[in-house]
Amino acid sequence: MKKYIWTIIALLLVAAVPQVFAQTVLQKPVAVVNLTNAEMITASQLDQKVREYKTAQTQAGGDASSITDEGILKIMINDILVLQGAKRDGVTLSQKDLDTLVLRQKESVAAQLGSASIDDVQFAKILNDYYGFTLDEYREKIYQNYIVDTYVRSAKGDMLASVAQPTDKQVQDYYKKNAANFINPEYVEISHLFLSVADKSDSEVRSLAERLRRNIRYGVKSFESLVVEYSDDTASKTKAGRIGWLAIDDAERKQILGADFFETAFNLDDGEISSVVRSPAGYHILKVLSHRDPRLLKLDDTVTPGNPLTVREYISQSMFQAAQSNAYNAAISSLIADLRAEADIEILLDKE
Repeated sequence: MKKYIWTIIALLLVAAVPQVFAQTVLQKPVAVVNLTNAEMITASQLDQKVREYKTAQTQAGGDASSITDEGILKIMINDILVLQGAKRDGVTLSQKDLDTLVLRQKESVAAQLGSASIDDVQFAKILNDYYGFTLDEYREKIYQNYIVDTYVRSAKGDMLASVAQPTDKQVQDYYKKNAANFINPEYVEISHLFLSVADKSDSEVRSLAERLRRNIRYGVKSFESLVVEYSDDTASKTKAGRIGWLAIDDAERKQILGADFFETAFNLDDGEISSVVRSPAGYHILKVLSHRDPRLLKLDDTVTPGNPLTVREYISQSMFQAAQSNAYNAAISSLIADLRAEADIEILLDKE
């Protein structure tokens, strides 16, 4: 009997060896970074980070095979160096200020959704659905981004301040070389009377829309007066239903409003009022205010109708932002080079 028991124990120990070995390998250090204190990067941390980068690269349509353990380990070491350096040099962010930054992000998301506000539960769901982050992970990313950006700007501000606005000649040269990229598609400016089907009977809403359309057709009431009286779009009803310009190639808005909405809008003449049109959110009666045909834009044309920004201004801003981005990347590289020269870094990664 004792022999039998010892045999079972021996088998259990043998079965446990692969698991223990795997755990040992995963916890094995692949690098130790020491600027102000020794910080270890384990094999499991590196493996997780590599998977994250490969997933992001694949989702972006890139080639994930170009991502290597060595390359990601270098990034992880740089992150540790910058965060340790920032802490050493007094760059901090209080929890109160972090709360404010997160609140601004939440308000921005709410505005994009057309809502006055969203609560933490809704915000956490959006973060998880769109980015795969928990709220705590998102807070940590906001914190780290702030620390890194503040540190770079304080340590290498001279490199960033040296960026100059492009001259008018540089803007004109850019336009000459890239004029073919400044072509506007067809645009149409519209107003609408919108009846939502949220929490309502679809057939009753459609019946109301058809009745209102008949009132317009037979001159019982004007389109504009019915918008004020009936439209569920609170943002546009005070502007006679005006919702601005649509570009015929705007895939995002086409998905939101629906193909029928777009097809109807671009097939109406100026001043013409549509029949009842269905969208994913409800029923619409459209009125076209004006069309703008496709055109090659000149330097002093506006980039899009209804937007005062000219092509000249757009090019100038884009060139300046590109120069700022290049300077910022150079500043980060310079800061990291300084920190690497000060730090003790031991690479233990097995390249086989």
